[in-house]
Amino acid sequence: MQRRRMIGLMSAAALSILLPGKFALAAREPAGDAAVLGGLVRTHALPRFDALAGAAGIYAERLAEFAAAPTADGLESCRAAHRAVYEAWAGVQHLRAGPLAMELRADRIAFWPERAGVVQRQILAMLKNRDPKLLEPGGLARQSAAVQGLTVLERLLFDEGVTAAGFQGDEAGRFRGALAAAVAQNVLAITREARDGWKALEAPLTAGEQTALGPDAGSAINVLFTGSLTALQVVADQKLLAPLGPTAAEAKPAVAEALRSGQSSHNVRINLEALRALMLGEGGGPGLTALLPAGDAGAQARRALEDGFTAAVRAAEAIPAPINVAVADPAKRKTVEATLQRAKDLRNLLTGTVAPLLDISIGFNELDGD
Repeated sequence: MQRRRMIGLMSAAALSILLPGKFALAAREPAGDAAVLGGLVRTHALPRFDALAGAAGIYAERLAEFAAAPTADGLESCRAAHRAVYEAWAGVQHLRAGPLAMELRADRIAFWPERAGVVQRQILAMLKNRDPKLLEPGGLARQSAAVQGLTVLERLLFDEGVTAAGFQGDEAGRFRGALAAAVAQNVLAITREARDGWKALEAPLTAGEQTALGPDAGSAINVLFTGSLTALQVVADQKLLAPLGPTAAEAKPAVAEALRSGQSSHNVRINLEALRALMLGEGGGPGLTALLPAGDAGAQARRALEDGFTAAVRAAEAIPAPINVAVADPAKRKTVEATLQRAKDLRNLLTGTVAPLLDISIGFNELDGD
């Protein structure tokens, strides 16, 4: 086991001595890339986007019922549905390229990270003005991405002091419920668009044709791989390092994802599990590691990834509280720091070992400059 970990953390240059020659790094063929892409759509992307759209549908139904007749039990049911949608969203966040990148769908589903106060100011303005056009089908889709999705619902349902009574009685209360229901319907529409976008990609990706992921199958593989690196960077830098701060006294818990619903550490675990599925496969389908070259180097790289993801997921599971709580506790923050290190290890493994074996050059990162 120790030897596997050492191999997994080796640099590309060191690992290259295990290969028969430079050509071993360029073993990918267009037909193989296309076959893996078709399998990934069928067994990875589509089931996950189906789950997201399904959870969003249940959420929209519950919020519509709650807005019509607010009760304490109804509010808790909506909160449970919200958490279920966020779990499903965490399971596809690594697939930002393609349908999610179109029409700002990712930001519209969940506007995070956000600039301080942006969402709150816009929500307060909406609740004050009570524009009935926002409640019409498609009305919210014409608004800022900041007020279209789960980030708004986090505040409407989970802000401190929120009770079912806040959705009852006068016009302001009724509008708050109607707005929440409209936002949920907007999230449902966006998730269905993203799911349908992936359905439409299956045939051309399997045929190696040009798609939103690139001009050919090889380019699409590269986009998915580099997208996984971006997703790991989001986990490390934005979801873990940003709230950690230098010390417990200087922690920044307010920047944690899903702050109000308490999903932050849970989402990190799901992110890591989703990335593991993309790399290693799930549902009987291939992962990107199916394209590793045959032989010792490819097998060792795959085993190193298996070990690395196992360690990272276990570290995330060990975080004893939501990240915003854990980072401010000198004892608990150690578990967040351990998860951060495991995520960094994985990214180093992917960039230094797996990418060269797949003949992928790491270039532009969509987070560069942030």
